[in-house]
Amino acid sequence: MEDYDYDKSKIVGEGAFGKVILGKHKQTQHMVAIKQISQQQINELGKVRSIYREKDLLFELDHQFIIKLIGVTMD
Repeated sequence: MEDYDYDKSKIVGEGAFGKVILGKHKQTQHMVAIKQISQQQINELGKVRSIYREKDLLFELDHQFIIKLIGVTMD
């Protein structure tokens, strides 16, 4: 999964560390939610471990009411 594989359209949410953008995969046309977080802000606030824990949990979980994490990229 790469960031350039998706067309981004609009912001659908904002939080303390970033925003969630509606995206569409260029080849499959599947709609996705793309969460962008500020790596600098995460580091400054000492929340790196929390972000990795969230990522690990979302990769493992498989439930109809919890969003499925399909990939992670970093700049």
